[in-house]
Amino acid sequence: MRQFYLCYRKNQKLQPMVAEIGWTHNLIVLDKCKDDLEREFYLGMNRKYGWTQNVLAIRIQNQIYEKTLLGRNNFNETWEGEYGTEDFGRYTPLGMA
Repeated sequence: MRQFYLCYRKNQKLQPMVAEIGWTHNLIVLDKCKDDLEREFYLGMNRKYGWTQNVLAIRIQNQIYEKTLLGRNNFNETWEGEYGTEDFGRYTPLGMA
């Protein structure tokens, strides 16, 4: 209980999220997550999808947070912004033309 208070007392963003899910879900997130951003991710996903305790624990164990962050990139937006979509088929790496 003390750890729960110390973890969430200063974070105004996480406090309402914590109140919306069950106590056991909160204990799983508190025990298995390392930082506030990771806690926010799992609390939000749990609220959105209504995961059971077992599903939540498995998602944390499978590192869904890390995989989601690694999967985010802006390659397509950057490519289209700099070169346009019509140039994609005409691109050749340096020295290959």
